[in-house]
Amino acid sequence: MKLRVGEITYANVYPIFETLRGSFDCSAYEFVPGVPTDLNRRLREGTIHVSPSSSVEYLRHAGLYRIIDGHSISSFGAVQSILLFSKRPLERLHGERIVVTSESDTSVLLLRVILERFRKIQPFYEIRKIEFPEEDISHAACLLIGDAALKASVKTEGWKRYDLGAIWTAETGLPFVWALWTFRRDLPPELESLVQVLAGQVRQTGYLMKFGLGALARTAPQADWLGERRLVEYWENLSYELGPRHKEALGYFEKLVGELVPPV
Repeated sequence: MKLRVGEITYANVYPIFETLRGSFDCSAYEFVPGVPTDLNRRLREGTIHVSPSSSVEYLRHAGLYRIIDGHSISSFGAVQSILLFSKRPLERLHGERIVVTSESDTSVLLLRVILERFRKIQPFYEIRKIEFPEEDISHAACLLIGDAALKASVKTEGWKRYDLGAIWTAETGLPFVWALWTFRRDLPPELESLVQVLAGQVRQTGYLMKFGLGALARTAPQADWLGERRLVEYWENLSYELGPRHKEALGYFEKLVGELVPPV
């Protein structure tokens, strides 16, 4: 039986998976591509075994999972790929309609924490897939993540742009943990052993890719529209670690999410 590994189809994890494939024997793995909400569901249902998965998925269902400690997808300050595009300042979004991506639960909850807890603003939320703000002018703002956010950041004009990672760090002084390497607790011994092998490879990948980001950018599909230099800068801005401050941030985020009232 192969270890089924979820692979987020965004630029932020491209260097991890390309380095894994280029540096190690991955014949024991089956990589399953998907967006975060899709991989969260597959992990919860047991159709994949391990994945970089939304941090809120672990916080909500910690009894189902364990994490590969020491590793995450995080940012301290601006993340560049979790963006709220708005026609007006945040303070004027109270009572307005915001379209939020259907691809990420963590980002949507962080937006709610920022608006409702930090800024005391209560808008209306509509969850659906959207690629660019210009596609629909009936909403006051929209939340994009991943490659869609990066594309919109280089093509979209006339909208105010708010980086959720930057706002979180400005408010808390903490990094934000977007995803954790999460695996199921109920894996049979042979798959548990493969997870431990993968964990060791992920640790080495973090070291290897630091010295090969330029080469990775030359093969990355995102370079076609973002450019190699900006793609490398984007990767260098991310943190793939999970230290004490990251864990503190996770705990504080969990507390703030628990204080939210159900959305309208």
